[in-house]
Amino acid sequence: MGINPCDDGNNINGDGCSATCQIERGWNCSGGSKITKDVCKDVVPHKMHIIRNKNNTLVTVLFSEKSSIMVPQVTLHRNL
Repeated sequence: MGINPCDDGNNINGDGCSATCQIERGWNCSGGSKITKDVCKDVVPHKMHIIRNKNNTLVTVLFSEKSSIMVPQVTLHRNL
């Protein structure tokens, strides 16, 4: 949308195009023009590691990068 390396139309960091309109590490942004927003795609997938305790009562999830998890609905199943 301008002369910046990228412009996705917001000032949110972590979505590929930073608040200062710089392409963030691990992202590729393209398609923007003076009147259209850039679209950014994650080109380096984040690594995820899941650790369970002996009783499977606690699960720890570790990510290689700062990440967000969106959970619209969680269903828990219990084996009897």
